[in-house]
Amino acid sequence: TYTIGDTVWNDVDKDNVVDETEKGIPNAKVEVKDSTGKVVATATTDADGKYSVTKLPKGEYTVTFTPPTGYTPVDKAKLTQTITLDKDNLDVDLGLIVPVVPPAPKDPTKTVVDKSVLDANEKEVDATEVKKATDYKYRVNTTITDKKDIKSLEIQDDLEDVLEAKTAKVLDKDGKDITAEGTLTIDKEKEIISWKAKEPAKYAGQKLVLEVVAQVKKDADLSKYTDKDGNIVIPNTANVIVDGTTTPSDKVDVTVPKDPSKTVIKKTVSDSTLELGQPYNYTVETTITDDKNVKEVTLIDDLEDVLEAKTAKVFDKDGKDITAEGILTIDEEKEIITWKAKDGSKYVGQKLTLAIDTFIKEDADLSKYTSEDGKVVIPNTAKTIVGIDKDGKVVEEEIESNKVDVTTTPKVEEPTTEEPTSEEPTSEEPTTEAPTTEEPTSEEPTTEAPTTERPESVVVPTTTETPSVEKIEKPKTQSILPHTGSKSLDFLLYAGAAISLFGAVGYFVYRKKISEE
Repeated sequence: TYTIGDTVWNDVDKDNVVDETEKGIPNAKVEVKDSTGKVVATATTDADGKYSVTKLPKGEYTVTFTPPTGYTPVDKAKLTQTITLDKDNLDVDLGLIVPVVPPAPKDPTKTVVDKSVLDANEKEVDATEVKKATDYKYRVNTTITDKKDIKSLEIQDDLEDVLEAKTAKVLDKDGKDITAEGTLTIDKEKEIISWKAKEPAKYAGQKLVLEVVAQVKKDADLSKYTDKDGNIVIPNTANVIVDGTTTPSDKVDVTVPKDPSKTVIKKTVSDSTLELGQPYNYTVETTITDDKNVKEVTLIDDLEDVLEAKTAKVFDKDGKDITAEGILTIDEEKEIITWKAKDGSKYVGQKLTLAIDTFIKEDADLSKYTSEDGKVVIPNTAKTIVGIDKDGKVVEEEIESNKVDVTTTPKVEEPTTEEPTSEEPTSEEPTTEAPTTEEPTSEEPTTEAPTTERPESVVVPTTTETPSVEKIEKPKTQSILPHTGSKSLDFLLYAGAAISLFGAVGYFVYRKKISEE
């Protein structure tokens, strides 16, 4: 009988020769079949990779090797060997190796898109606050799928219509501008930014960045973006399209501060119809804008020069006197009241009231305020100046109040008349000299017969001359309003003159009668 045997080893260099450094492989199975296909013997390699099958008769045999798990033959043909046994054959060996198993084919990576907006510090964030008509940046970071043979690649950002795309560029993973390696379009009507790669396949598995400079349009209607709390929030997402498959980014928001309210000023007066010298007051109510950049607040009331300011105070929304929180000046020459807050920023969105006590000067010349119908109307307005910080510079905005009027009637001076003197008749009352006569005594007349001498006759005037009365023109007064004079005074003057005349005539008649007796 004969023996078959040899070694199963780790043929590292794959040359089918057992080198000194190459070790045997244990646990390899060996099966021996005769010419009829019957298994006549089996064996297993030992720790050194050796095996042996003995007591085999002369004849043809087939030796089949089964490598242990993890090994594969260097020469697959030697897994089954046919031999003719007519002597011992100790050269039936098999070289094995540990194969490098290629990894199972994996699915291509998916395209990843991450969008952000840059804050004031150029930091990528999911939300930030921006102002209208002010540049800010979106950044679309994408890692393209590693799929082979990409046929088309597009990075797209469809902005909301209230936004405006100013510029855009595409960068590679090293920050190099590769915009020219594709076709960039900015649709100004639809506000869509698109970049299409000219050689899509070269970007498989690569990182690309689309950077967009945008603005919130100055006159945009943002009402549809106002949330329940009154905040204006504008969302945005981007898309990367590879071979027709769209991958959207996450959503980022920009918050637009509400347009600051306007400063509102209203002026009122306590009494609109006044006498000269009568005190009254103006009230100037101002609600300051809620713009958080307010730095200065000044309240001003420039009164007409015919008015005089007595006092002024400033109150807050609760009626508290805060005059001391600013500098109050009253220019007595120009009649200008000014209050400037020491810290204007603390009055953002607050209501302030300037109260002024004043009166119309009694010696004021009101002619410039007098209309043709004699009505005197004195107008007045106030104003508020608000200083707002705009990009580091304080810009003043002046807001004027409504106009309020006060009306008055100037004092009218009564005309004066001189009392007549005894030497000269007045212009109002004619004088008539009464003849001097002796009063008759109460003694009885003497019995002496009267002489034949005819008593001197008394001449009685047959006509009476009307005394001349000088017409006194009504004195001119400083009053603007017309004066009609006094009719009752004229009547009394003429009545007095008539009584004096009739008295004189009566006296002459009385004397004549006495003389005749």
